[in-house]
Amino acid sequence: RIFDPFCQGDPTRPWRDKGGSGLGLTISKQFIELHGGSIWVDSQVGIGSTFYFTLPKDPSINPAMAPARWINERWNWIARSGRSTIDLKTLRKPRIVVVDQEKNLTPILKTNKEWIDTVEIESIEHISDELEGNPANIILINGNSLKELEQMIEQIRPKVKDTPLFGSLIPAQAYPRLQGTVAKFLVKPVTREDFQHAFQELSTTIQKVLLVDNDSEINHLYTRMIRIDHPSIHIEIATNGTEALNKMRAEKPDLVLLDLGMPEMDGFSVLDAKAHDSSIRDIPVIIVSAMDLRVDSIQSRYLLVTMADGLTPIKLIECALGISDLLLKPDTSPDSTPE
Repeated sequence: RIFDPFCQGDPTRPWRDKGGSGLGLTISKQFIELHGGSIWVDSQVGIGSTFYFTLPKDPSINPAMAPARWINERWNWIARSGRSTIDLKTLRKPRIVVVDQEKNLTPILKTNKEWIDTVEIESIEHISDELEGNPANIILINGNSLKELEQMIEQIRPKVKDTPLFGSLIPAQAYPRLQGTVAKFLVKPVTREDFQHAFQELSTTIQKVLLVDNDSEINHLYTRMIRIDHPSIHIEIATNGTEALNKMRAEKPDLVLLDLGMPEMDGFSVLDAKAHDSSIRDIPVIIVSAMDLRVDSIQSRYLLVTMADGLTPIKLIECALGISDLLLKPDTSPDSTPE
């Protein structure tokens, strides 16, 4: 009886208070027998119990040489689409079809290519052809206004009955605070070659550089990098925004290398003050920052979600809760590739 379900021995014995449901040996017996083995017990009162089991060395059933069905976490939209041209083994990342005539999403797509597959479509007319043999997880449509976005979605909706449509409003200028004399963006860590290429792209002759960063070790490293290729350049150092503005006004350098993440007066404030001062407004600036403002500052004020056949109340609630849960979490970097 010990291998029977829910068997726990004599109910009058104290081990009844130890917990358990009496299923452990039952499950073990079933697992072993499924593998062609057997299990038994040798027990002596007052001494103890010993359990034995056997398993066949050479199973009589040959294992499958190949999977009968390829399992993928995105099986739901693969099965729904019913398209046979997809090689399921290649579906390692979510696939997004992007409709963005102004190419405002291009920086985002390039910096996230490790964990998503994206296809940029020039016009709405090409969507059906693209999805015919290669379905996508979502279609992302970017517009310049809410009205334009709604019009584009209504045009696309009849063409994609089995794919969710997402709409966004990413502006053509995603970093307005960095306009004016910002000549280039360098994302830390930077190399000697980065500085060399940046200097070559400038149309002016560089004789005096103002390096603005609150990290003295960074200033020392960048100075050494620059002087390897440009030994004659004079380099001034400023460790905060106020000092940087004072040196720009007093000495007027040919170029400013500016970090954005400084305490007290940050790089954004320096750029704002510089833009309102006609005496230093035209000095070119190269941003040197750990943030890529071309991407990190991009924000969409709206997110539209729809399906060709609409959303049921349950789907609407589940979708809203899922999006809310994601929006309330702090920004993190997603895994590069789903396993």
